[in-house]
Amino acid sequence: MKLRSLLAAIVPSPSPGITNSRVVTADDYGKYLRVTGQASNIVGPTANAFSDPTAQIGGSALVNTVAPTLSGTPQVGETLTVDKGTWTGYPAPTFTYQWMLCDAPSCGDGGWKTLNEDGASLKLTADMVGAKILVVVTGTNDIDSDSASTNQLGPITKPVNPAKKTQSLKGQMVIQGRGFQSIAKVMWKAPATTAFKAFQKSRNYRVG
Repeated sequence: MKLRSLLAAIVPSPSPGITNSRVVTADDYGKYLRVTGQASNIVGPTANAFSDPTAQIGGSALVNTVAPTLSGTPQVGETLTVDKGTWTGYPAPTFTYQWMLCDAPSCGDGGWKTLNEDGASLKLTADMVGAKILVVVTGTNDIDSDSASTNQLGPITKPVNPAKKTQSLKGQMVIQGRGFQSIAKVMWKAPATTAFKAFQKSRNYRVG
């Protein structure tokens, strides 16, 4: 009985609260980990022991979890903008944007052509009328890279002509082609109804 008690005292049991696992975090990136252990018993002093170091802690691969989106009005003169979406992975990625245009009847794999644009926004020009447009977003970190496409917008249309401005006859009149005086004489000497009809018959004026 005494021998068993002595052996139990010599062979230490794990201390409460000590675990044999640890979650690797972003702060560990690029570092090495190892474990230090301590043991003691009634026979001798505390002894330290060290594990071999781990391999260097690396990052994690990129994954696009929410697709990027393209927004704006597909019309000449308007600006479209890319939202890169949501990505997981470590370290944080950098992004590039590849604008793609398709003016073919069928936009299959061979129908898209790459534009010489790489920003997160693009102003549409007249040579894009009738085409569809999308953006391929590529994220890159130290581990790898991954790409995802936005939604398509289009066909791109021509700009809408602005409505002609109108103004009351009390405002400024601009007379073109005919002398101001000849129209003014009719306006001021004739009755109001006659003057308005005469003014209507003049094809070379604009009110603005």
